[in-house]
Amino acid sequence: MKYALVSQAGYPFYPQALSIRTADKEKLAPCLKKLVPIVQRAQVDFLANPEKTNAFVLDLVKQYNTGWVYSPGLAAYAIDKMRSDFVTNGPDQTLGNFDTARVQRMIDIVTPIFTAQRQPPKEGLKPEDIATNEFVDTSIGVRG
Repeated sequence: MKYALVSQAGYPFYPQALSIRTADKEKLAPCLKKLVPIVQRAQVDFLANPEKTNAFVLDLVKQYNTGWVYSPGLAAYAIDKMRSDFVTNGPDQTLGNFDTARVQRMIDIVTPIFTAQRQPPKEGLKPEDIATNEFVDTSIGVRG
């Protein structure tokens, strides 16, 4: 099976980025300082040792019996793809941080689309208006 990443089509988005309302940042900062590194470590730990989590997910799929098919082979394939194509460090070897040039490229792509839909983004929107690395632990990254 072949596939293409959305980024290969020209849209360098950040799937599954943690998000909050800008107005809540100050209030949530103490939590985010603890939470973001936990999320980073969890991703690194999962990629290093996915067996227990995969067994749990496979068991849940069987118990819930919703018609969703998930097998040990598919779980192993998913881990291989995550390791090779999907979960990567930024250019500084940190997992989970934002590259402001990449965020700016996303802004450049979506601004005319939203404007054409009469929902233009804030005038002069900059990457730092919508993304921060403030809570990222730069010592955490995928190694190997």
